[in-house]
Amino acid sequence: MKDQNKKLQQYTALATTVLGAGVANGQIVYTDIADTTIDTHKGYYDLDMDNDGSPDFRIQQYLDTGSTGLIDAIMVTPFDSLYGRTMGELENGFSYPFRLVPGDSIGLSSEWQGNTDEQRGYLVFQYNGTPYPNSNWKGPVNNGYLGLRIFKNTGFHFGWVRLDIAADNRSFIVKDFAYNSTGNEGMLAAEPTISIVERMLEDLTVGQSGTTLYLEKPESYGAIELRVLSMDGREMLTDTWVDTYQELSVSELRNQAILVEFTYRGVRHTKKILLLED
Repeated sequence: MKDQNKKLQQYTALATTVLGAGVANGQIVYTDIADTTIDTHKGYYDLDMDNDGSPDFRIQQYLDTGSTGLIDAIMVTPFDSLYGRTMGELENGFSYPFRLVPGDSIGLSSEWQGNTDEQRGYLVFQYNGTPYPNSNWKGPVNNGYLGLRIFKNTGFHFGWVRLDIAADNRSFIVKDFAYNSTGNEGMLAAEPTISIVERMLEDLTVGQSGTTLYLEKPESYGAIELRVLSMDGREMLTDTWVDTYQELSVSELRNQAILVEFTYRGVRHTKKILLLED
């Protein structure tokens, strides 16, 4: 199975060296709904991403089905099979949508094989309680984002829907969704709801001397997950930043540019740093 995170992280890290840089200035239309739980066989939620009165995607739950009665699945199907797509990958002839986190990029350059014109997207597929390995949405999932694409007369429009998946993969919750009303302009997963946390991440301070990074954050902030990436997206180091001040040695990475990725409250923020020996 391909690791969806490696695909997403390489693109996102390079596209958003500072979170939100280059993001579309078009109007993001956000729709909050009452949390809607789907927990019956063939129960579904029809998502009207652009609120034009015509649904764009159907997200459907299947329970105790198949010839054995042991198959459960959550699938997504576009109403426009020609252009409607979810971000994801095609594996062995089946489509598997990616599970995005806040700050992941959604746009023209994304991978749009989470479904095809002939294939529904499998968020989760499980047999006798065991999810298939390529199921990127196997539960429990809290606040996962599904990247979406539709076509209107102004071009492709991109958006997301936020979902929870139960631990047993036998129900899901639809929470809210958004889309960019400007054609062919991308957006970020969770945009525009990420703006507050985004501003918090901009308050992080990163100093550098030789191959040591000096990190400082406000005392009120909780633990922040850190990753150090090479410029081609390879993960070099991971750590958890707990204290207000922290030193991080990157002695094996000399005389090169690196990306330091912070994740806080589900939002990613990336800084580019050039490591030079003293």
